[in-house]
Amino acid sequence: MSIFSSKHSASAKVVDGSLVLSLPDAVMPVVMRLSLDDVRSATLGVEEKDEYFYLVVRFSETEARDIAPYDRREQAVNALMTASSALEKGSRSGSDAHISGNIAHTSSASKGTALKWLGTFAVLILLVYVIFSLNGNMPRVPGSVNASSAGAGQATASASGAGQAQTGVPMSADNFLSSRGQ
Repeated sequence: MSIFSSKHSASAKVVDGSLVLSLPDAVMPVVMRLSLDDVRSATLGVEEKDEYFYLVVRFSETEARDIAPYDRREQAVNALMTASSALEKGSRSGSDAHISGNIAHTSSASKGTALKWLGTFAVLILLVYVIFSLNGNMPRVPGSVNASSAGAGQATASASGAGQAQTGVPMSADNFLSSRGQ
């Protein structure tokens, strides 16, 4: 076991187009610099060899490079996740990024922002629903017909026969009362 494992943890930076890994908690501590062009087409992983767990960069199925050995799988996976987070932050920000080992995922901050927007959107949808449902359920005022449809209704009522009101055709109150009085 490494004598530095309790004091130091893995860290990774994206600097000047390279991934810089500092792994003082490995059995054989190492600092390594990988070009992002090389890493872009490579795979980082953890492989068990002999009695150690190695952080490895695999360029193809046949070409791989051991980066650092660890006593425990958890330590190697922590180094892998540290490198992954640095690459992710470096690609998102487009600038230099630094991540320390024993990473606390920053997804909780982005989840909070997403939940705030989701809540705002839900309130907006609810508000639109309430407005439309109230507007759709309001009773119509009987005399609230525009002039063109009122004129058409009067013409239809007078053409239909001897003063009988037609069902479903709008008419003025005076026409309705005069048709009943005959």
